[in-house]
Amino acid sequence: MSNLAYSSPVEDADSLPAVLVVEDDADIRKVLRLACEAGGYATQTVADGVEALAWLRACADPQIVVLDYHMPRLDGWAVLSAVAADPALAGAGHAFILLTAAAASLPPAFDGPLRQMAVSVAAKPIAVLQLHRLLADATDRIRRDEYGCGTSAGTATSTYGWRAWSAKRW
Repeated sequence: MSNLAYSSPVEDADSLPAVLVVEDDADIRKVLRLACEAGGYATQTVADGVEALAWLRACADPQIVVLDYHMPRLDGWAVLSAVAADPALAGAGHAFILLTAAAASLPPAFDGPLRQMAVSVAAKPIAVLQLHRLLADATDRIRRDEYGCGTSAGTATSTYGWRAWSAKRW
């Protein structure tokens, strides 16, 4: 019998931002929650964009939002648009990870806004290690914003059908 234990990709769970998982499929929502918690993140879940916006408006601290693209009532793109249009939400320092089964086919018009908001985009299904890397990147973005350091300007990468962007917030 092995005494090997899972090692969290981050060092101090008490200093990690909380995660909000926004996913309409209950089974996927549960798997994402468990994966985030395995990475050491305190995690809440909601089933759609309407609930997500209500949660974000009630939060005092920056959250990492793992956001499904296709949902009823209010989809992921509409959530991001609402955040961008609301000065209180836009300035709250939340970090977003947009998950979609069609990452490679997002409309080109989304590229600019996704870069401006420093949204990471990943294809579903997502591997746990990839999710943990994106959570660590989002944690770094939130920490840099808290200390006024900003993020790296305008970089875009593409690997295996997913794209991640970061943009300097001056």
